[in-house]
This record gives sequence, structure tokens and C-alpha cells, in this order.
Amino acid sequence: MLRQIQIEFEARKPERFVATLWRGPGINGSFCGLSTDTGGLLKVANSNIFINSNVNDDRIEFPVEEIPQWGLDDESRVVFARVIAENGQSFCLRFIFNLDKARQSRNARLLDKLLRDAKFCAESLPTLAGVIVPRHYGIWAMETGGWAGRVLFSVTQWCGTPWKTLMGTQLDTALNRLLVGRTLEMFHDLGFIHNGDKPEPERS
Repeated sequence: MLRQIQIEFEARKPERFVATLWRGPGINGSFCGLSTDTGGLLKVANSNIFINSNVNDDRIEFPVEEIPQWGLDDESRVVFARVIAENGQSFCLRFIFNLDKARQSRNARLLDKLLRDAKFCAESLPTLAGVIVPRHYGIWAMETGGWAGRVLFSVTQWCGTPWKTLMGTQLDTALNRLLVGRTLEMFHDLGFIHNGDKPEPERS
């Protein structure tokens, strides 16, 4: 299992940033291991950097030249990217750029959410990883100097296009709706509340 990887942004080539696995306070579960088959190098293409729109929550491209400014003012969404490793695996990287400044501002709530999601995946969903939830490969930290400061990011399995962006298209079929509903039903059967936490057991 890799504990150090390199991140290469197309806009910063040939520079590569070294990232190390970061263990946050209070995260006691186990993440999925990032295999050595990935080659330890994740390349971020300019066209594969995204943010969710404030208008309709659709995924839209995020200009790479705006990365150094992310986190310096109040932000409402995190920037994320799709990367493909040498072995063909696709990963989703969710970034907190300019970490030291972001954590001292209202953007700390985005950092908290990133860490809460990681904690929840590690402690409550390990048996479901890769089955009905994406595999989570942990939180990573890297230094980018004057470009985007210290950066914290999560690495998870890339699972394609969100269902909500397919609604109203030719893929919005009765069968696909049934598959989505059955997936949520499986969560409920396991005791989870959609968009919530696992409830405390009832006491008699």
C-alpha cells in the first residue's frame, strides 16, 4: 500500500508535488489501500478539473488558473478532479487549496465536511466500499509553495456521472430508477439515513 504519491497538474508540468498519507485526529477506521499498481503518479489534466455549479449543482469545468485563489475568499464548493493512474484506475481528488488560510476562515466548514466524510467512510462503510459506495483511499497532504500553499485532498474511487445529472435524459428509464432506488433501500436496510448518519440504536 502506498503512503506517498506524486501529483502532476498539466498546467504545472514538469513540476510534480509529493503527497503523503495524512491521518486526521479522531479518524480511527481503515481506508482502502492505494495499490502500487497505480505507479504512484496521478496526473491532473486541465479539462478534468471541476466544481459543482451553484445554479443547478451540475459538474462544470474549473479554470486551472483560478486554483491559486481558491480558499483566499469565502468559497461555497470544493474543487475536484478526475485522474487516471498508470494501471487505468480512475480516482476522484477533492481539494482544499491554501489549507492554512482556509482553515482560519469560513472555508473551514468545507474542510470539516471533507474530514467528516472520510471518517464516516473509514469507520462505518468499509464493508460496502466498492460495492454500493466508492472506495475511499484516505486524506493526503502536499506542499505546493507559492502556487496554492499547503493542500489537503481526499482520494476516492471515481464512479462516473451522478444520477441527478442523468434525470430527464434517455438514461432516465424505469429500470435505472429501480436500480437507484434499490441502492438507497440497501442503505436503509443497513440502518443508514440518506444524507445523514447512522442512527443510534433504540433503547428499550
